Amino acid sequence: MDEGIVKGYATSVFGLDTIVSDSAIDDTLLELIELRTLQMNEGICRLDICWEDVKKLSETERKLYELIMWEKSNFFTAKEKSVLALTDAVLIIQAHHFSDHVDEVVINHFSREEISELLLAITSIITYYGLFKSNVNLS
Repeated sequence: MDEGIVKGYATSVFGLDTIVSDSAIDDTLLELIELRTLQMNEGICRLDICWEDVKKLSETERKLYELIMWEKSNFFTAKEKSVLALTDAVLIIQAHHFSDHVDEVVINHFSREEISELLLAITSIITYYGLFKSNVNLS
């Protein structure tokens, strides 16, 4: 692929990050999405930085340790669990269909506009770390 196209694509992804950061979605939820995405995609090189960012938002270490088993953890609110379910669904959507259960759970906590913003956040984070993992020179 042409290097100019890759840089243009990267610029677009970084622009999405700005849109996501300016969205109505709570910073803690965005950080949980990022941390879960890294965890699911083995993004170890960035995981420690993200971990510190989430801790700055007053998340307990115990809660963060339980992220791997968020569905069974009592440390996550129903709203946080709905976001994590949506994140997981998007991450594995290639292998499975988007479940009605996830849609029902998320709609209980978010408006359609907020769900759109969440999906934008999840997909931009996935795309960003995909570029990061590919070791493409983005400068």
